[in-house]
Order: sequence, then structure tokens, then C-alpha cells
Amino acid sequence: MTSPRTSGALLLLTAQLACAEPEQVRAGSEPAAAPVVVARAEAGVLASEHVFPGQVRAMQAAALGFGAQGRVLTVEVREGDRVELGQLLATLDPRQARAQMAAASSNLDEVEHELSQARREAGRARDLGAQVLAGESIERELGRAEAFAARRARRHAELRAARVGLSEHQLRAPFAGVVRTREVDAGRWVAAGQAVLELVAEGPVEVRAAVSPTLREQLAVGGATSLRPSLGSTPERAARDPAELTAEIVAISAIVEPVTQTLELRLSPRGQGWLLPGMIVQVGVPVRHEAPGAVVVPRDAVVQGAAETRVLKVLDGHACAVRVELLAMAGASALVLGAGLGPGDVVVTRGNERLRDRQDVRIVEARE
Repeated sequence: MTSPRTSGALLLLTAQLACAEPEQVRAGSEPAAAPVVVARAEAGVLASEHVFPGQVRAMQAAALGFGAQGRVLTVEVREGDRVELGQLLATLDPRQARAQMAAASSNLDEVEHELSQARREAGRARDLGAQVLAGESIERELGRAEAFAARRARRHAELRAARVGLSEHQLRAPFAGVVRTREVDAGRWVAAGQAVLELVAEGPVEVRAAVSPTLREQLAVGGATSLRPSLGSTPERAARDPAELTAEIVAISAIVEPVTQTLELRLSPRGQGWLLPGMIVQVGVPVRHEAPGAVVVPRDAVVQGAAETRVLKVLDGHACAVRVELLAMAGASALVLGAGLGPGDVVVTRGNERLRDRQDVRIVEARE
């Protein structure tokens, strides 16, 4: 079996022999020299940008609900309102919670009275001592006082719980921000934890983007990306688009999302600029393409046919067709790999569409 290295050497030798065919063999059988524009193949890396959709998100956002169930009494804000930390946003009817707190307070007062009496009786029993009262009686009075002390502790806990329950009938802003949505109005019965308002923090934002997992090896925390508005690409609209922003990769998901088969990137924009929570943006991820033996040529030098992709290089005044593998394209350049094509080779960029292998050529322009 022929090794890949041997196969590549054979292809190179075949290409050199084909391009070095003696002039007398071709004499009288080839058309006149074709005018061509040429450029040089270069060694190096092809840099491109892959674009993916991203969404701008606030650093803090929360769906807010009451910690208790009940009927909504007031809603103090509407969509778009700015609120401060701790500001009252909505309330539930507190009558039942207040009644529960009053009952808990009354129960505590009752047990406080009983405890006080039990302690007095236990104190008298201790003072009289075993000469007057049986030891069992003294122990019983002391135990009764301890039982009332434990009951008082429970009543205190019940009163604290009732106070917390009453406070859960008020919904306050956990951070400063803007009300995005309002889900209920006064009179609506809501369950504990049911979303009533959605609050979004103002200030710094982040961008989440879903990218192809094939780029994982080229992604790194701290890497730079570009951000552009996700708008139409007409020249008129592009002229009105805000300036491109840059963002730093701060986190890369280690798990591929099973439905979309993408990786999530978390990006921190360098300056908020025109970014607003909820916006869809275009995220440009820089990608480097390189391979051993590959060269960078002008994109126009690549001729793609139904059966093969080739590049025509100029050797001794005639064209030599080199079959290549197109690895990547970016802008006006392409990265190709082909036996017999290396850095410094002169390749045809114009006039190559109908150029035949071993056809004489006449260089009319050489581009750098």
C-alpha cells in the first residue's frame, strides 16, 4: 500500500513532469498564449471570522413573586418604570396575616403569664425544702416551670413566623432596575412564588452566543470577539449602524446543547455602548486556518469544477494545473493544499476560467 507521503511525492512528480513537457511536443497543438493576471502563493495562516447570533442580557434579572398566597391589593409599578433597591412594588391583602400575628402574640402573652406563675411556685417549693414538701412535689414544680419555658420558646418562634408571613405580603425590589413585565393587577388571587413582575437591572450587560463546537480548540477565555447590530446588510442601513464593539470571552460552556448542538459563550463587552438587554447581535469569532504544506492564494486563483478544484500556476511560460484541496476562504484569500504548489509559486488570478493545462500564457499584470 502506498503511504500518504509516497502518494504526495508521486503527485508532485507528476505535476512537475506535466508542467515541464517539452515545447516541441506541444508545438502546433496548443492555442496562442493567453493573457493572464498573476500573483504569488504565500506561506502563512489564513485568518477569518465566523459570525453567530448572540443575545444581550442584563447582569441581573429576576421574576418576582410574593412569599405568600393571597389576593393582590395594590401594584405600584408598570412596565418601563425605574425602581430603587427596596422600593415597594406590590402588596397582598394582609388581613389574614395580621390576624395570625395577633393570635401568635396573644398566645405568647398567655404562656408568659403561665411561665411566671410556674416559676413562682417552683421557687416557693425550693424554699420550703424537703422537710416540708416531698421531693417529688418539688421536682414536679420545677419540671412544670421548664415545660412552660419551652412552650414560651415555641410561641416566640410562632410570632416570628407570623411577622415574616406578614412581610411576605409586601413585594419589594431586590435591586435597582427597570420593570420589564407586569403579570397581575389588583384583585387577582396569586399563589406563593407565582411571577408577578419581572425586574431587569440597569448598568453592565453581558452577551450569550451559541457557536459551533468545531471551534472549541480555537476558543479561549480572554479571547476577543466583535459585536455588531443584527440588522439588514443594505448599504443604507449599514451607514446608520452604530460602531462595532469588542467583547472578551469570559466563559465557555463545557457541554454541547443537545437540541441545537452548539456551545454557549459568555461575553463581557468592553463598554456598553449601544447594547441594551434583549437585543440580538452578531458575534464575530476570529478563526485561524493553517495546515502543513498549505499556502495562501488569492481567492480568484481557485477554480472550482464539478470534478475537482484546481489552481493554475505559471511555469516556464505555460500554465500548469494543480489539483488542490480548498481548506478555507476568507475575504479575498483562500487556503489551499496541493502537491506541486508551494510558497512563491506564481498563480493565475484572472484569465484562468478557460485556461487549459500546459497552455502557453502571457503575463499582463503581476499583483503583489
